[in-house]
Amino acid sequence: MSFDRPRRPLGPLARILTFWGAALALLLFWGFVRGLVPASLGPLVWGLGGSAAVLLLQAFVRAEHRPFADVGLGWAPWTPARFVAGLGLGVANFVGTLLITAAVLGPIRLTPVAAPPVTAIFATVLGLAAVTTMEELTFRTYPLWTALRSIGFWPAQALVAVAFSLLHLAYGWPPATVATGVLPSALLFGIAAAVSGGMALPLGIHLGINLSRWATGEGSTPGWWTWDASALDPVRAATVAPVVGASVPVLLALALHAGHRLARTHLGPTPTGDR
Repeated sequence: MSFDRPRRPLGPLARILTFWGAALALLLFWGFVRGLVPASLGPLVWGLGGSAAVLLLQAFVRAEHRPFADVGLGWAPWTPARFVAGLGLGVANFVGTLLITAAVLGPIRLTPVAAPPVTAIFATVLGLAAVTTMEELTFRTYPLWTALRSIGFWPAQALVAVAFSLLHLAYGWPPATVATGVLPSALLFGIAAAVSGGMALPLGIHLGINLSRWATGEGSTPGWWTWDASALDPVRAATVAPVVGASVPVLLALALHAGHRLARTHLGPTPTGDR
């Protein structure tokens, strides 16, 4: 399917904004509910409730007389494999960023810490999976696919990536982190969705990155390691590390896009979508 010929974008863009407005209201409600439960269960409750609420919003698709598979919500025998491949790509993105940063700046060590209790591990992993699913349903389903068909590939990717970044600013994330971390990652998730035709691959990538960050002490709960970057020049690290962190997901996204175009050129149309 070609995404390079925009057609009458105002109506679809209005529907996308309406979808996001309704989704934001629902996520705020479930954010309030999150505050009523124990902190360890907060992300799980928020993610599950938000995911269910945003999934109901996919009724926008039915109102347009389209199947859910048209917005990446289909299912096929290869769907689990795409999700697992996405997990691997997410971890590879994280590890690649770490290795390149260490190669440029100097040694970065991961120091083991006491392993979290099993119950804490389950709560954290399930909470991360639920919140990640909620975010992917909000951005890489109806909004992305409607934008792809109405304004073209790159404008659609830019629109959804910026919206995803604005949500993280609303979370309270520092603008510099959003600009050099969230925005490039959003481009990766969006291109992964477009080239695979579904949500399984970007969901896996997104979750792989989030699990890697948590395991190495970057989450809100303890993982298995913590960073030791005391040997680095702090001034140089503050300049170089964000550039590396932004470059790796962008390069991976471009590689996915180029590989998809090459495959279509030499092999012809291939089955896309989790359907």
